[in-house]
Amino acid sequence: EGALDYYLQSSNSASENNVTMAFSLHNAALIYTRQENIKTALECMNKALDTKMATLGADHSETATSHHWLGTIFFELQDSEAALSHYKDALKIRVECFGTEHLDVAGTLFGLGQVHFLRDEFEESIECLLENLRVLRKFECEDETVSKSELLLGSSFQELGQFDTANEHLLEALHLMVSAHGANHPDVAQSLFRLGICFCETNQYSESLEKFQECLEIRISLLGPLHIECANTYESIGIVQQKTERHEDAIHSFERALAIKKTSAADDDEDFCILLQFIGSSLFALKRYDDAVGYFADSAERKKNHYGRTDEDYAMSVIDLAAAYAKMGDEKHSMEYYLEAVECGGLPSDSWELGVAHKCLGGYFFHRKMFDVSLERYGEATAIFEWNIDNVQGSEAKHEDLLQCYVHLLDLEDENAGLISDARAELCYKLANCYVQVNKHEDAVLMYREAIMIQTQLHGTDHLSVANTLHNLGNCYRDLSEFEKSAECLSKSLSLSTINFEDENEEVADTLHCLAMTLMSTCELDDSASLFERALAIRKKRLGALDLNIASTLYNLAHILQLRGNWNNSMKHSKEALRIQRMTVGDDSPITTSTLECIGRIHMDKRDFENAIQCFNTCVSQGKPKLQRECGIIHKYRGESFKARKMLTQAGLHALHQLSLSESQTDELDLLNLTTKFEEKKGQISDKDLLGYAENIMFYGSVLMNLEKFNEALECFRFSNVIFQAKYGSDHLTISENLHSTGFILEKISDSPNSQHQLEEALEQLTEALRIRKLHLVGSHPDLEETLLCLGKVHHKLGNVSAALNFLPEAIRARDVRLGRKHARMDDADALLQVGQLHQQSGQFRQALHSFEECLDIRRQILGGNHPSIGELLFYIGNLLREVGDLDLAQTKFEESLAIAEQADPDSLETADTLFSLGVLHTEQKQFSLALDAYLGSLHIHKARGSTKTAIAEILNNIGITYFGMKEFDRAQIYHAEALESLIQELGDDHVDVAFCWHSLGVVHQELGDQAEAFKSFQNAVGIERTELYLQSLGMCLVKMNDNENAYVCLDEALRMKTLDCGNDADDDLAEIQRHLGIVWMRKKRFDESLKCFEAALKIKLQIPYCSESEKDHKNLINCLDGALEAVSEVFGTQHLKYARLLHQKGNFHGTKKEHTLAIEAYVETLRIYKGEHGDSHLSVANTLFNLGVSLNAKGSPEKAIRCFAKALRITKARLGDDHLDVADTYEQVAESNKLLLRYNDATSYYEKALNVRKQATGASDLKSAAIMHELGKIHSHEGLWENAERAFKESVRIRTVHLGQDDHLVAESMYNLGLVYKSRSDSAKALKYLEGSLRTIKSKLPSADTQLADNFHSLGGVHSSLGNIDKSVFCYDKAVQIYTEIYGKQNGNVASSLAGKGETLRSDEQYQEALSCFSECLDIRKTVDGPTPAEESGNVMSQMGEIYSQLGDSTNASLSFASALTAYRLIFGTKHQTVADVLQKMSAHFVKVGEFERGYSCVKETLSLQQELLGEDDTRTADSHYCMGTILYEWNNYAEASKCFEKARDIHKEKHGETHLSVANSNFFLGCISERKGDYDSAVQCLQDSLSGRRAHLDEMDHAIADNLARLGHVYYKQSEWDSAVTAFSDCLKIQEATRGTDTGSQVNVADALFDLGTALVKALDTQRSMQLFTDALKEYQRHLDNPKDVKIAKCHSSIGEIYEKTNELSKAVNALEMASVIYENHVGTDPPEKEIRASKKIDAYSGQAETLFRLATAKDRLGEEVIALKQYRKAMRLYKSLFGRDNLHVAKILNRLANMKGRAGSVDKAMVLFDESLRIRMLHLGNNHEDVAETLFGMGIVFEKRRDYGAAMKAYSDCLRIRSSKFGSDSMEVAQVVVNIGVVRGNKGDFSGALKSWNKALSIYRKHGLGDDDALVATVLGHQRLANQLKKRGRNKN
Repeated sequence: EGALDYYLQSSNSASENNVTMAFSLHNAALIYTRQENIKTALECMNKALDTKMATLGADHSETATSHHWLGTIFFELQDSEAALSHYKDALKIRVECFGTEHLDVAGTLFGLGQVHFLRDEFEESIECLLENLRVLRKFECEDETVSKSELLLGSSFQELGQFDTANEHLLEALHLMVSAHGANHPDVAQSLFRLGICFCETNQYSESLEKFQECLEIRISLLGPLHIECANTYESIGIVQQKTERHEDAIHSFERALAIKKTSAADDDEDFCILLQFIGSSLFALKRYDDAVGYFADSAERKKNHYGRTDEDYAMSVIDLAAAYAKMGDEKHSMEYYLEAVECGGLPSDSWELGVAHKCLGGYFFHRKMFDVSLERYGEATAIFEWNIDNVQGSEAKHEDLLQCYVHLLDLEDENAGLISDARAELCYKLANCYVQVNKHEDAVLMYREAIMIQTQLHGTDHLSVANTLHNLGNCYRDLSEFEKSAECLSKSLSLSTINFEDENEEVADTLHCLAMTLMSTCELDDSASLFERALAIRKKRLGALDLNIASTLYNLAHILQLRGNWNNSMKHSKEALRIQRMTVGDDSPITTSTLECIGRIHMDKRDFENAIQCFNTCVSQGKPKLQRECGIIHKYRGESFKARKMLTQAGLHALHQLSLSESQTDELDLLNLTTKFEEKKGQISDKDLLGYAENIMFYGSVLMNLEKFNEALECFRFSNVIFQAKYGSDHLTISENLHSTGFILEKISDSPNSQHQLEEALEQLTEALRIRKLHLVGSHPDLEETLLCLGKVHHKLGNVSAALNFLPEAIRARDVRLGRKHARMDDADALLQVGQLHQQSGQFRQALHSFEECLDIRRQILGGNHPSIGELLFYIGNLLREVGDLDLAQTKFEESLAIAEQADPDSLETADTLFSLGVLHTEQKQFSLALDAYLGSLHIHKARGSTKTAIAEILNNIGITYFGMKEFDRAQIYHAEALESLIQELGDDHVDVAFCWHSLGVVHQELGDQAEAFKSFQNAVGIERTELYLQSLGMCLVKMNDNENAYVCLDEALRMKTLDCGNDADDDLAEIQRHLGIVWMRKKRFDESLKCFEAALKIKLQIPYCSESEKDHKNLINCLDGALEAVSEVFGTQHLKYARLLHQKGNFHGTKKEHTLAIEAYVETLRIYKGEHGDSHLSVANTLFNLGVSLNAKGSPEKAIRCFAKALRITKARLGDDHLDVADTYEQVAESNKLLLRYNDATSYYEKALNVRKQATGASDLKSAAIMHELGKIHSHEGLWENAERAFKESVRIRTVHLGQDDHLVAESMYNLGLVYKSRSDSAKALKYLEGSLRTIKSKLPSADTQLADNFHSLGGVHSSLGNIDKSVFCYDKAVQIYTEIYGKQNGNVASSLAGKGETLRSDEQYQEALSCFSECLDIRKTVDGPTPAEESGNVMSQMGEIYSQLGDSTNASLSFASALTAYRLIFGTKHQTVADVLQKMSAHFVKVGEFERGYSCVKETLSLQQELLGEDDTRTADSHYCMGTILYEWNNYAEASKCFEKARDIHKEKHGETHLSVANSNFFLGCISERKGDYDSAVQCLQDSLSGRRAHLDEMDHAIADNLARLGHVYYKQSEWDSAVTAFSDCLKIQEATRGTDTGSQVNVADALFDLGTALVKALDTQRSMQLFTDALKEYQRHLDNPKDVKIAKCHSSIGEIYEKTNELSKAVNALEMASVIYENHVGTDPPEKEIRASKKIDAYSGQAETLFRLATAKDRLGEEVIALKQYRKAMRLYKSLFGRDNLHVAKILNRLANMKGRAGSVDKAMVLFDESLRIRMLHLGNNHEDVAETLFGMGIVFEKRRDYGAAMKAYSDCLRIRSSKFGSDSMEVAQVVVNIGVVRGNKGDFSGALKSWNKALSIYRKHGLGDDDALVATVLGHQRLANQLKKRGRNKN
């Protein structure tokens, strides 16, 4: 107010037209403007302007200022005309006064931009704002000013619909505004609002919603929740929600907007109409039609009142209202509103909505049979729809509207004119066309056919209307893939069109074109091309030059020519088509894109990849994502694997979308169960779309093929081929592509063993593909070439060398013709050599290497391994490998080549050339001694062979360079001098090569300190050629010689030449020239000039990456700084800020080179100057403290560093705020200090603080954040927090990759550490991925002898080992050993560790001797490294050696190694440590294995005690000890205690790992075995089945542990009499044993055991034939592989064979076999061993086997009638069984049963009954009441009861027997029949003949079901019983 009063007073007191008055009025106007008193401001500013014009003139800058502010004031008043006029006047004056580069000009441009935006003149606004921004950025204006311009510019682009450009400017505005004001600012909200609109318009709805919601939060916080801007934001949110079908949310948002607007807007505000309409639309979408009606009605009424009845918006609301009533079923109101919409006049006459209203009215009248009115309405609707579709392309939904009209008009036509009329024909034709548009082609066919029928009847078959309909029908059939019908229709149409028109009519051309399209679809390319050419000729003649129909024909003709390989004409037609399309429909049209794709394919065929990929990338950006496949293939050809995989994956994801397959969140491709998914989807596909479906599948297959997912790709090709064959026949190019790809894959996957059938199938597929391609394509076509190449490879793999050599040259000839290379005929392996050379020339290095190696294989087969041509090829391969940077492998190839060349002729030029290449390679590797040897060898040969002096000089010069690299400058001088002499003799003394050699010699003299000789050499070089390099060297030499004048002349000339020629500002030579000029000026006391030179030198050097990496560069840089410091001290003194800044810089560079003492000195001095100049709280002080802290950290003084950082942090926060990046940097360094102090929690905390600050400032996605994440990952790894470490390293990798690309060493560093995390977590696959990725980068970035490279190889060795990649693991460890040895020497811990790793890998591959060798070498090194106290690694190695010796059966060395390891661990850790427990556990396992159970028990007991104390009872390692103890107790037959141990082990493992873990399975196995021993077979089965499931889940299906499990399970099933289950178990066991059979005795005997076990089960299953074969096979195996011919296993086989002979009634053979078995058993157990001996013996198998054999022998003897011998053998067997298993054993019951039968047959029924009773008791004791053996005893008892005439007891025994056998064997089994017969006998004996006959009839029925005839003894017996019963029954009746 005071200022305003002052200005008003000044203006009043000033005289009229006084300048002071003008300024006072101007300033008063500005104050009124700020006070929003715009009217008064305008008045004052107008007066100010008038006064200025009167006093200063119209063109004065101050006049312009008033014009500018008047423009601003009028803008505020919304008077755009006045604002525009004043801003233009202001701009004109300011440009005249200041020029265009002035901030005032920029300000006026911004004002103009605002006015143009207000006037909707957006292009003019953009023009002004772009110029405004250019000026602002030139003057580096504040972010706030720039941000306003960016916001308005983005808004302008948005209004023009250029949303991507708008986004860029709006995002920039947002970033600047947040930086300037923070996030909570109105302008930020406006930027977010505009961004929300852009995202919405580009269908990025989630991003749009996010921006609107952020905007809303700001506006609510700043403006309050009821502000109109909040309402607008809610409205926009509602629109997005409505577009994303979130209608409930949308309604809520619109209602919020409505409620807010009601608080501030008038009731008739137009916004209410819009919001009500929006709400109604969402309610309509939610099918809440009642509610929608209310909102639509309210909206319509408001629009009617606001805009009038004739307004279009009103009519649209009425339409919506009508539609809502229609949905409610209120037809009356619906029609009223549709009629209102028609009659109100609001809708344009061509409005689609008007047509919809007419259509709905037509339907209404139609249903009321008001046909005339209906016809009129439908006619109106149809006319509107047809006009729209003809003039504005309609969508499918709109075609549906027209379709409904045609259908109803067709019905109305039936009513009016009948079925045959022109009108009906026309309607059928139109309806058919409409059906095509909505993809209902089958319906279209019916309509077209009806139209043709009517047209033919009305006009005859030759009428033009028939031709037109046939034309469209043909196209329809083509869409349905019915190509024959399509061709037939189009041919007829063509014929009729030709009759009706002259030959060159447009209609004829159209039909020619369409017929060509059909023929092209069936690959009839010649006919198709001919038709296209005819059509093209007519169209060019009849149509304009820019007609799209011409372009279409040109494109299709070009496509055919491209397919055929006629690329020149194809390119010509494509370019002509493209020109037309670009001039008519523009670049963005799909048809233009298709033509561009064709051009890209031509370039690709011609291997012009750069142009091809440009075309394809453009096509991809314009909506052809499939072409990402082609881009990926090109990148793959060029070796750009990362780009290729990215592109191919994107193409695959698109294909997944096309096929409706699943996409993962991580953008991974679907690879699982593809065929099943394709088949399911196929069932949902119409026949019309089947070809497209197949093409998408084949496309997906080709993507997978290029991603090397071969098996999945093969599924795609096989599935799609079936569809293609059905649709296309056999000669289509698509089929050839499919067959080629199938063959290609089969060849690729044929490297495995047994791949013959794959190669044969590949040959078949490729041969057929070749036939088809030759049918259609020119001989030089790339597709043909690929098939020929692939066929050559297949023939080569099949051994058909001659056939391969026929195909490969043909392929190369094809490429030569296509690519224009000259070709000479090749033979033999030269074909492959040239293939490789062509690949190499094309940059396809991998393919080239593959071709060379194949050629190498063939040449070696034909010529042997030492032919000179082999050496030549190895030389090529070496050069290729050197070219791609694989120096190690290149060296190997050169050395192999050299060996062959030396063998052929050690003094040949080939040998010399190879040596020279080796020298160059070694020089690149900095292996100078090796390089020197190679060069000297090459030199010797060249001298001996009298080569030219130039050639010799080249070698001499390289030798000089090598000695220079070795710093042997004297020798370097000798060789350079010799080279110089040779060159002068050969070339004269003024040749440029001589000058170069003089210069090289001068450099050597300079290093030797001989400046005079260096001066002469440089002077001679300059005398020959006056280059900047030579002048620079001469000048610098003169500086050292203190010849300042001449030095200045040389250096100044070099500087001028350098300045003219140098395009690189970061040139160190330029910097060195400036530095030496600085020295010259310094010596001349010209300190100002000197300082300029030093500063120029420093500026250049600081632009050079790694400017002080080498010692020499660092020294030069420090000298430059020292020179600058000296100059500054002379000019300004040592207390000047410039001196401090240079000192600070010097400290930085000392720190970079780890010269921390010098750095600290520099920083301390710098700090003193800064404090003196600025005080303690200046930012420069903080920066210096920060750097001082960094150096203190590096010097090992972290506590001091923390104090420096704390001070720096305090200053920085105070000056810059808590969220500045400098604060983040300081936090990071404090974290580093704490890490040095091992305070990891504090370090983590400070790193996280640093990250939080960086996130606030930059979004935490910068490289510094990545470095912090990396360090956090290392801390987390150190503390074992693997998930945290993984997250940190992953984020570090991501950020670094984004900023640096995948091939940067920092990315590699993070990948390496991430790989180590995965390695620590045993995720070997991921570890491999990241470690290999890291290695690839490291190899290209670091020298070959670098510890990081060695570390990477070492880690990779471990990962490959865990994955079973033994060769790769060994290679990696060898590389690690080699590099570590090169760096540290042999006696180093790293070398020992890699040797240990290699040993561990070899051990895992069972290469035990090699592993022991590595371990021994490792231990030798460790003894030197460790000293008297062994390291833990030594103990680990000794422990592993113990395990290997144990595996090899060397028990002594195993025990010694384990003991050494134990001793070492106890020395290191003490006696109570987990590592001690672990080695004790291994020792116990070893002792168990070798049968030393006492020692094993002692170890495991101590182990268990330690585990329980250290880990507790519930740890898995404690469980392992329980398990080991259980195995020992099991071997000691202490089953009760063993069972407890196994149960404890199982329970712990189950709790920790789950029921299916392998350890649980192993415990279950032993528990099952124990249960079997105890006779608890149900428990045994359960345990063994659980064990089997667990083992199968973790082990290979063919693992021996699974076989053991199955065998044991089979034995239990056998004991349970579950014969089928036993057979299954033993069969599965046998499969495993046979699959894993080796040549060793053990595996052979295992097979025999499995054969025997299966035989025993099959005997019980009554399959005697198979069991006999199995026993015979087992016997042969035992006899072949067992050392002892009287082994118990052989006896078991004889015994089992004897049993079968007995069952098959070959009793003599049975006795022989059984007696052979008995003799063998007697050899083991004696003839009559006493009971005590039996019970004490461990030969249980032998005793039980003898008992079983005696039982079987007794059975055979019994059947032979030798009852006495049988009785004796039974008793001997029973005695053995009782001694072995006790009196109540089942074996005893079995013998008792047999003895009872014998007694019964002998008539001793009472004794028999006693024996049966005892047998029954034992059997029921063990087997229960329902076992078949119980039934057997009951059956025998029934016979005895029968003989005793105790028929009641007999019937009871038989009935119980029948019950058991019926349940076990089935009611129709032979076992049941046997019992039923005897029941009949009992009934007959009781006189119940009817019951007896009934039983016998049932028995006969069973016998006949089993195929027994009347002549069978069993049947005959029953028939005899029946006859007798019938006779007795008859006799009884006669008596009565």
